[in-house]
Amino acid sequence: MNDRPQKGEFDEYYEGYINLVPEADLRSALIDSGTELVRMFGHHETNLSLSDHRYEPSKWTVSQVLLHLIDAENVFLNRALWAARQENSPLPGYNHNAWVESFGDRVLSVSSMIQWFRIQRQNTVMFFEHLEDSDYDLSCEANHARVTVRALGYIIAGHTRHHATILKERYLQMQ
Repeated sequence: MNDRPQKGEFDEYYEGYINLVPEADLRSALIDSGTELVRMFGHHETNLSLSDHRYEPSKWTVSQVLLHLIDAENVFLNRALWAARQENSPLPGYNHNAWVESFGDRVLSVSSMIQWFRIQRQNTVMFFEHLEDSDYDLSCEANHARVTVRALGYIIAGHTRHHATILKERYLQMQ
């Protein structure tokens, strides 16, 4: 699958994420963005204090950012599955802040969160690998907007890169 999503395949809200993906090949984009995130934490995985670190009192902890990445990837992947299976019912949006808050004060180790992310990303890559070329053009309505399977793959990769940049610049530099 080597075609980048075009305007009209996704809501303009997601354009910033898609623009963070220079790779033309979706599989490479998913693998590269996932590897970049995991590598960033390579020497931090055993740092227990990092899990509940936040760069400002009102901001998410590192664990919460990683949880958000996993949750969002699940949501985007479900939308891609919905479209690929040609389901016509619209999907609702979701409140990512409420989802993180509903997780409560649980603090999971960075190591545990990274392992969870790796497994989720493997599942995502496997899903996209098993699609036919024509499946990438299929779309669904999610959060009141049409989106193609292709765009959702790029959104996943770009969303990961967006948060990896925030983690690197605002969280990990302080450690």
